[in-house]
Amino acid sequence: MKRLSSVKNIKDRMKKRLIGNRNARVNSLLPNVLIGLLLAIFLVFLVQAAYTDTSELTQNVNDCGVLNTTNAVYTLTADVVSNSTCFNIMANNITLDGAGHIINYSAVSTLGYAFNVTGFNSTTIKNAIIQEGTSVTNAKHAIYR
Repeated sequence: MKRLSSVKNIKDRMKKRLIGNRNARVNSLLPNVLIGLLLAIFLVFLVQAAYTDTSELTQNVNDCGVLNTTNAVYTLTADVVSNSTCFNIMANNITLDGAGHIINYSAVSTLGYAFNVTGFNSTTIKNAIIQEGTSVTNAKHAIYR
C-alpha cells in the first residue's frame, strides 16, 4: 500500500510540474503578445494609408504622402487628414493643385505640417484650404521650409 501511495505522490508532483510549466510558458508569452499587439496598434496610427508617387508628371492625389517627382503637377481629388505632416515635398519644382479640397494636418495634437518642403525649391501650392487639426502643440506651420 505504501508503494502505491508513493507512486501516486510522484504522479501528482509530475502533474503539478507539467501544469506549472504550461502556465510558465503561457505567462512568458503573454508580455510578447501584448508588446506585439501594442506595436500593431501604434503602427496603424503612425503609418496611415499614404499616397504613393507614380513618377508621372501629372498625378491625381487622394491621400497624404511623399511627393517626389521633379516638375510634376499633383491634383488633389479628395479632402485629406493627417495626424502629423500631410505632404513631404522631396523634389524641386513641384506644384500641388488642391482643387478646392481641405488639407487637415496635425489632427491629433502632434507636431506636423501641411507641407514639409525642407531643402527643395520652387514649390507651388494653390487652390487648397489648409487647416490645422488641433492647436495644442507649438511650432506647427502650414508650410515648413
